[in-house]
Amino acid sequence: MVRPARRWVVAGAFGIVAVVWGTTTFSIKVGLISGWQPLWFCAVRLLLAAAAVTPLLLTRLGGSPLGAQGRRAVVPLGVFGIALNFGITVWGQQYVGAGLASLIAGTQPVTTTLLARYSMGRPITARFASSLGLGVVGLAVIFGGDSVVGGMALLGALAVLAGVTIYGAIFVYINKNIGGLSVVRVVATQNLIGGMLVAMSAQVFEGLPVLPSDPNGYLALSYLVVAGSILALVLAVWLIGQLGAPRFSLMSFITPIIGVTFSVLWLDESVDTTLVVGALLVAAALALSLWPRKPSVTEPGPGPASATDPQASTTCASRSGRSRWWQRPC
Repeated sequence: MVRPARRWVVAGAFGIVAVVWGTTTFSIKVGLISGWQPLWFCAVRLLLAAAAVTPLLLTRLGGSPLGAQGRRAVVPLGVFGIALNFGITVWGQQYVGAGLASLIAGTQPVTTTLLARYSMGRPITARFASSLGLGVVGLAVIFGGDSVVGGMALLGALAVLAGVTIYGAIFVYINKNIGGLSVVRVVATQNLIGGMLVAMSAQVFEGLPVLPSDPNGYLALSYLVVAGSILALVLAVWLIGQLGAPRFSLMSFITPIIGVTFSVLWLDESVDTTLVVGALLVAAALALSLWPRKPSVTEPGPGPASATDPQASTTCASRSGRSRWWQRPC
C-alpha cells in the first residue's frame, strides 16, 4: 500500500480528481450550451491554464527544468493527450448529452489496462478478454439506445470514445515516462502545446472566436481552467506516480456516477433503460479488468525479502513506497 503517512493525502487527492473529472463533461456541456464554439472553448481553456501555471515556474514549486529529454517526453502529452484528446472530445460533446459522455468516458480503464499489459509483456487472460467483450457489448447497447439518435449524435459519441481511448494510452505513457519530472512544468508545457494546436485548428474550422453572452459560459470556462486543467492534472500526474496507471483508473467507477447525477439534476437530461443496461455492462467489464485477484494458495511465490536481496528494492511494494495491483506485497 501507499506509505501510511501519505494514505490520507492520496485519498484526498483521489477524491478531488474524481469530483473534478466527474463534472468535466457537465461543465463542457454548460459551456457549449452557453454559446462557446467547441474548438475555441477548448483552446481558450488550455491557453489560460498554461498562462496561470507559468508564474509558478519562477518559484520553488516549479522544480527543476525539464531538460531536453524531459521536453521530448512531454511533447506527446501535449499533442495527443491534450490537443487531440480534448479537441475531439469537446467537439463530440456538442452532439451528445453530458451524461452519455460521462458513461463513455468510464470505459477508459479497459484501454489503460490493455496497453499496460502489453507494455509489460503480460498475456491477455481469459478474464481480461471477457472484460473486453462485456465492454464492447455495453457500448453497443449504449450507442443503440435513444440517447444516440441521428448520424451526428453517433459521430459525436464515437469522437468522445476516441478521445477516451487516447487518454487511456496517455495514462500508461505518463506512468512510464514522466516519473521524476516537475509536475508543474509538465502541466504548463502540455497545456501550452495543446492550446496552441487546438487554437490553430479552431482558426481553420471555426474562424474567428465568438464570445458567448451567457455568463454561465464564463463560469464553466473558469472551473475547467482552474479545477480541470490545473488542479486535477497536477494531482493526476502525482497520483499515477503513486498508484500506477491501472490502479489509478479505478476512479472511472466513480466519475460516471457523478457526471450522470449532475447532468440529470442540472441539465434535465433523461436516463433511458438502454443507457442503464449499457452502463451496468461497462461496470461489469471494469470490475473484471481492474479488480485484483487473490493469489492462489498453491501458487509459488518468492521467499521473504532480504535486506541483501538485490531484487527486493524493485519487487517489494512496501520498499518502493507505492503499490500496484499486479505487485505482490512483501
